[in-house]
Amino acid sequence: MSLVSLRFIPGIYTEETDRGSDSRWRDGNMVRWNKGLPQKVGGWDQRDLTQYPGGDTTLADGFALVGLGRTTHDWTTLDGKRMVAVGTNAKLYLIVDDTVYDITPLRSSENVTDPFTTTSGSPVVSISDTAHGASEGDYVSFENATAVGGITLDGEYQITSITSPDTYTVTHTSNASSNDSGGGDVAISYQITAGGAAAEVAHGFGACSYGVGTFGTTRSACSTMIRPLRIWSLDNWGEDLIASYNGGPAYVWDRTNGFPTRATLIEGAPRRNRRVLVSPENRQLICLGTVDPDTDGPDPLFVQWSDAEDYETFTITAENSAGSKRIDSGSEIITGARTRSGILIWTDVGLHLMQPTGDSIVFGFREMGSGTTIAGPNAMVDVNGVIYYFGVDNIFIFDGTLRVLDCDIWSRIYNSFNKDQRDMVHCARNKDFSEIWWFYPSALSNENDRCAVYNYRDGSWWFGNIERASFHDFSSVYGKPYAIDNDGNLWVHESGVDETAVDGTETAISAFITSDDVELARSGAGMAQGGNGDTVFLLNAMVPDFKALTGTAHISFLYRKYPGATQGTKGPYNITSATGRKSVRVRGRQVAVKVAMDTVGDNFRMGTMRVDAEPDGER
Repeated sequence: MSLVSLRFIPGIYTEETDRGSDSRWRDGNMVRWNKGLPQKVGGWDQRDLTQYPGGDTTLADGFALVGLGRTTHDWTTLDGKRMVAVGTNAKLYLIVDDTVYDITPLRSSENVTDPFTTTSGSPVVSISDTAHGASEGDYVSFENATAVGGITLDGEYQITSITSPDTYTVTHTSNASSNDSGGGDVAISYQITAGGAAAEVAHGFGACSYGVGTFGTTRSACSTMIRPLRIWSLDNWGEDLIASYNGGPAYVWDRTNGFPTRATLIEGAPRRNRRVLVSPENRQLICLGTVDPDTDGPDPLFVQWSDAEDYETFTITAENSAGSKRIDSGSEIITGARTRSGILIWTDVGLHLMQPTGDSIVFGFREMGSGTTIAGPNAMVDVNGVIYYFGVDNIFIFDGTLRVLDCDIWSRIYNSFNKDQRDMVHCARNKDFSEIWWFYPSALSNENDRCAVYNYRDGSWWFGNIERASFHDFSSVYGKPYAIDNDGNLWVHESGVDETAVDGTETAISAFITSDDVELARSGAGMAQGGNGDTVFLLNAMVPDFKALTGTAHISFLYRKYPGATQGTKGPYNITSATGRKSVRVRGRQVAVKVAMDTVGDNFRMGTMRVDAEPDGER
């Protein structure tokens, strides 16, 4: 018996042929490397959220947020309350002790007399309100209404259709019993217009050659305009919340007014912003991609900041520290982030640093790099002063010098990346494992359905198939990382080994890794890893090695004689913690190892496998 240790470098590597990257792993799903050893990722538990007030009786197990929650932010108030804010394309939420408060700002409120018209046998109700200004998909609330057509409209409804500038429809949960009009003196509140859940190609008219298509129709074949999805920027001003969606004004939620109160407009702030954040030095509200105060017109390269300790004052005077600056290069600001060295600002062509100067100018600006474009507003993270971000064509690192980060799984990411939906890319740190997670949409998806993960401690990479609209590192709120999925559910990660729903249902996380092809060579009286493919060998047995193993691991051997030959498979062989030596029968010049796990409760952390190998004699 000649035992050969099969040793592999930590992480997945997809940039070579199966034979060319000997001693690497080439494929996998939801397996990380922790201190050099591969292990299945931690599980996640769904939180049982309750809607305020009263909950939603149509949902048996937990309340789901409405819309895609692409931005989260948490903080602790002066009285010790742990808060989570979530911005979706349709709503702005506050979560306190798993109770969800809808704090979406209102666009307008008014009283209208007898606005409802019902149709017998239909749940669709027509609402008459002069110059309502609403759009299909917006949310509206009715109070103090009396019954009409046998139904009463009370509470919140989503607008089903816009029938005219003065009328729209909503859908009740019951059919009306008659054709009727009325409702009495109704208080109507319109929430801010809902945004897009995904980027949409905006097909223009007249973009193609004369005669193409039918008059009056859009020209989908030659339009390249992209209508962006809605993404919020969230930050805290002391114990209060500052919020703004891309292209919208800034709002504040005031803690002293109580949890159920809505965020309100910051009257003195610019009405249009790509991104807002709070400067920690003098506590100033910084608005990126805003408006030129001289013309009051939108300028996607303009930056404005408020007076210190005053988010309402943006008018520049000799007595305050408000100010403004236009970025010198590019056509638009994509996003910004607060870092140790200042505020980093990404445009569509480069990276700029906004730093306090300590004098009357307040902030200075420097270009830190060019020829790089960040994928979206939430595609970056600061790790101990080092910035990592997901670009349109590469992943970058900035530690004072901007450069491309070597990515072992570049082809896996960028050969299947839906760039039309790049604004969805979301980045977060998982500090307990020294990892950076990027969630992104694959080529055939319009939502985030994959993650790419970099371990900044050992330089390893891995990936997985998982749907997450946003992710947040360890926080005091849940004690572990948490995420919002594409259906509006909140999950706490690194909890257990499976996916556990509110009702206790457990779903196994399908995890596997597959190595590149290994070649063995004669070494003294035995065999060793690292041949050149001129030896046909026999594997007679394997000796598995696990640091930890719960349940059953399925190990397969994938073999062939030449790189272009059809690959055969032996196994899977079921391995438990009691397995010492497992007989196998594998013959070839190249062999790969696959380790998989797909049963509830199973978990593994793998060491160095050995195989009993001998030369076959064929050359």
